[in-house]
Amino acid sequence: MCFFGICKNNKKLKNQINKNNRIMRKINLIIALFTAVTLLTTKRQFGIFKVLKDNKTVEMDGDIRTKTLQDFSELQGMYPNIKTINIKNCGGSLDDTANLKMSLKVHQSGINIHLMDNAEIASGGVDFFLAGVKRTRLQISQKVIKIICLI
Repeated sequence: MCFFGICKNNKKLKNQINKNNRIMRKINLIIALFTAVTLLTTKRQFGIFKVLKDNKTVEMDGDIRTKTLQDFSELQGMYPNIKTINIKNCGGSLDDTANLKMSLKVHQSGINIHLMDNAEIASGGVDFFLAGVKRTRLQISQKVIKIICLI
């Protein structure tokens, strides 16, 4: 029985369908592998923030700018279980409004802030440090002590 020139028992048609099915299985396998590789190499750097391997700790290194709030929001979206921010260096804030909004977000999220050994913070960096629910340090450098004493 044939419809529009295609016969039901046409071997060529069956072979073509089987070939197409094999190609689709290979394409699906490639997509699955690509997805797995993408998940394994998930973004970890967000401006001045870097998510560490435990996915709960962030290292901060740099000044707070307007885009820093957006970077931190993106970070929290991808890593909602952040517990601690380790400040390596923060010379201050170039956008005080963004700094205060981000500080509030950190505090409301229950995030602790830790000053890394010999960290240097100043001005808006001190404000940000104080936003931590719990604030810790190992050994504070003389530069940080002078800046805090001036406040």
